[in-house]
Amino acid sequence: MSSSMFALHAGTFPAALSFTRYRPGSLTFVHGPSRNTVVKKPEQKPKRKRAPRKTAPRQAKKAEIRDVPFPFLELPAEIRVMIYKHLLVESSVELSYRTGGQGKGLSRGCLTKVPGKHGRAGHDSWVTFKPKHEDDKPTPLQPAILRVCKFTRAEATPLLYDQTFYFENPLALKRFLARITPSTLSLLRKIVIRGWAERNIPCWVNALALAFAMLTTAHNLESVRFDRKVSGSSDQGFWDQRRFPEYLKHLAVEDLKFWIQYVNSTDGKKAAEILSFSDINFGSQDEIENDYKLIEERKKVFFKELQLE
Repeated sequence: MSSSMFALHAGTFPAALSFTRYRPGSLTFVHGPSRNTVVKKPEQKPKRKRAPRKTAPRQAKKAEIRDVPFPFLELPAEIRVMIYKHLLVESSVELSYRTGGQGKGLSRGCLTKVPGKHGRAGHDSWVTFKPKHEDDKPTPLQPAILRVCKFTRAEATPLLYDQTFYFENPLALKRFLARITPSTLSLLRKIVIRGWAERNIPCWVNALALAFAMLTTAHNLESVRFDRKVSGSSDQGFWDQRRFPEYLKHLAVEDLKFWIQYVNSTDGKKAAEILSFSDINFGSQDEIENDYKLIEERKKVFFKELQLE
């Protein structure tokens, strides 16, 4: 090609020849050989962010319950009292205190008397006491609320001890009184003793003496009732006209006399207002229904000996 033609063609091109370079993974356009050449990369789409995992509502609720304590003490006093009564107060059945085996302690249910393995209806030498309940499974109280703090203990304890306590025998009463403090003992109001004069059980007599010695500090006591569970309508108990004076010597009467004298010396209620004996203590159910005069005569003999006329 001639020089003139080359010059002609050279005049038709720009001063800097444009060309394209290919690089693996990118495509760039270079206007070279100028130093002011700018390299532009294609805009990349932003990466999609993952949405946070949704927590199941039930799990979130559980976590919330664990983390946030329930403000029990911020509840109105009336609501707290309702909760205390639900946990500690029994209004439909007896609140019984039992001993022996795994049934030791307070439970909702009442006590019944049944003949023992070698006994028969009406005979007191071989008797056992078992809880009686609709489903034969007495439900226990929930006294753990008393251990939460001093405030709840002070608020709830009077509600527990304001109700009537039933004891299967004097031994149960003695063990119960030995477990509570003097301040708690002063809250005790009403006591019923089941099975206190069964034959051939001397440990009950000793327990009754100790129990009434401890009851001298129960200054707010309103009622102590001696009851007797029977296994049949002919169950006469300790009443036998020929041998009654002998039985009377073993009924801890002297210890009851000491308690009566102490209570009468105080400014509170007198012993005759507090102490009472059910009719079933003085004879069988058949005798109560058919010959009540006999029951009254036995009462006079007993109360005269007890100096509680």
